[in-house]
Amino acid sequence: MNDLPRQGHQPMLALILLGLFAVPLPAADWCTWRGPSGDGRSPETGLDLVWDDAGPAILWRRDVATSAAGVSIADGRVYTISSTVIERKRRTERTIWCLEAATGRALWQHVDEEGSSMGIGGVGHGSIATPVVDAGRVFVMGRRGTVLCLDAVTGKPLWERRSLIDEYQLHPSHVGAGGAPAVVGDVLVLNICRPNGVGLDTHSGETRWVSDTSRSGWNQEKEKPNHELGSSHAGLVPYPAGGDHALLFFAGDGLRQIDARNGEEDWFVKHGSYHNHNIPSPLVIGNRILICKKRFGLFLLDNGSGTPSGVYKIKGNKKNGSPVIGCGFLVHHDGFLYGVGNCFRLSDGALQYESPYLQRNWQASGDGGVILVDGKLIMVTGNGSLVVARPDPDRLTQLCSSDDIFTPVPPESKDRLTVWAPPSLSDGLLFVRSTRELVCVDLRPED
Repeated sequence: MNDLPRQGHQPMLALILLGLFAVPLPAADWCTWRGPSGDGRSPETGLDLVWDDAGPAILWRRDVATSAAGVSIADGRVYTISSTVIERKRRTERTIWCLEAATGRALWQHVDEEGSSMGIGGVGHGSIATPVVDAGRVFVMGRRGTVLCLDAVTGKPLWERRSLIDEYQLHPSHVGAGGAPAVVGDVLVLNICRPNGVGLDTHSGETRWVSDTSRSGWNQEKEKPNHELGSSHAGLVPYPAGGDHALLFFAGDGLRQIDARNGEEDWFVKHGSYHNHNIPSPLVIGNRILICKKRFGLFLLDNGSGTPSGVYKIKGNKKNGSPVIGCGFLVHHDGFLYGVGNCFRLSDGALQYESPYLQRNWQASGDGGVILVDGKLIMVTGNGSLVVARPDPDRLTQLCSSDDIFTPVPPESKDRLTVWAPPSLSDGLLFVRSTRELVCVDLRPED
């Protein structure tokens, strides 16, 4: 029997197909730092990204205490971290949160003592690495390299490794370990005071591999920290062009591609930064890799030949940090790079524009961040302003904004409203986190 449609049915078939293609893409989990592909882009479409003067629809908000960590979402559950300093013990109490995405209701909490208090102005104390969710498990790393694996549904601890920094006698920067881990197969790879990191078994927590200890961030001859060789705070990023197990590792001394199975280095490009200021995660754009130092420039590498070569290098101004790129939270769209109120041309790094308003807000507190959703930019500034804009290389084309999504800080408080992490998005719900509060914005269209 011939199942092909007859000629007279083709218009109807076309309408059916058109309707299928118009259906919004299904929700995607945001299981790790900077989303499903590690580049700040969401595959979701059909969202309501413009609001009126009444502001965005706040679905819920919740106090989550201090942390600069971001938010991960999987299977309708939200995971983040907060920390409280226990003054009498000079230690940090850490809370790992699992919340219901639709309501903000706490499904479970895990509280423990993270270790000695480590904090810097604006960031606070405790963990700063965003949790990673994989195969029903949540992986959390603290500033002293304490790694904890919990059941994602129940919160039951499955295994723990206490202070890898102490175990391997490592010397981190003043902020400690902060780069988000990555799961590749059954290996959890950590950016922690080693040129190529440390690999743990995801099922048991046992060490699978450890990179060379002679380059672990300590100069034995000078007896002081060797910041060029120490860990950075960049998240580990998958690199499909390098193979299924390839990760980009932006360490304190430069960028390298490693094999997650054994930690072996495939190539290395020296790009050191004093005091481990290699904070931004690499941004993969095809075979090209964009890296940047916080406030100090953009650098594009082309890996078409298998060995990266430089395309351009733009140094910023060390006095005022121009071009202002925060911790490098940039997204790519149609040949241009967009940050919190600025735009650069990918081909040569030329600054297209810089919004004084948004940059002033950015400089006021933390770094905030930007993501790309359904062809629109969603930005949150360092002091908590939420902005939706069209990615326009000629000017900042703002569609809507709100300056009051977070609860105001009381005037008598010594704290200030600070946002360090970019937003996260899953199933039409946008999650924006300050160092005091987690807010859920409903971007789902009305039925």
